Amino acid sequence: MYRCLLENPLILYYNENSTGNIYSISAGSPSGIKSYTLSGDDSEHFRLNENNITLDTVIDYENPIDADGDNIYQLNILVEDTKGVKRLWR
Repeated sequence: MYRCLLENPLILYYNENSTGNIYSISAGSPSGIKSYTLSGDDSEHFRLNENNITLDTVIDYENPIDADGDNIYQLNILVEDTKGVKRLWR
């Protein structure tokens, strides 16, 4: 069973015209966490370093670069434990 601080969906607010760490994933499994993976329509603008999600692209509210142009960046987070059990957050 997973213990996770992510809500479904998780909503984060971030200041435009900046980059950096936006969220630290916290998940647990009795067998231990093996990996985290990002995917989704807007995942190209983000990076995953250990369990930290980092914004790599400067976001400008007046010029959205997300897939559907609505300034809402959508990511999926896949967590896999050491036994191969996977859990997806959207």
